[in-house]
Amino acid sequence: MQTVNTDEKSLPTHVVLDSLKERVSSNNARLLLHTALVQIGRSGQDMDNGVVLNQDEAQKLCLVLINQGGPAFQVGKNLYKQVLQ
Repeated sequence: MQTVNTDEKSLPTHVVLDSLKERVSSNNARLLLHTALVQIGRSGQDMDNGVVLNQDEAQKLCLVLINQGGPAFQVGKNLYKQVLQ
């Protein structure tokens, strides 16, 4: 799993996508991330643009993934721990 930049407390969307791809198919990973981004008020296109989320957005995204359950739960939980540390 790739690491999060802990100095700036930010989270690139490609890190989230790669983490999701480790647990589900590429298409499902993209769908999960797209849905989560929209729920936090970002554009679903942000995952293709390589956007870096600030700490607040990253925390919200992780919580959305956790609430989705299933494979997204574990990814959200792991990334949330990294964003908070």
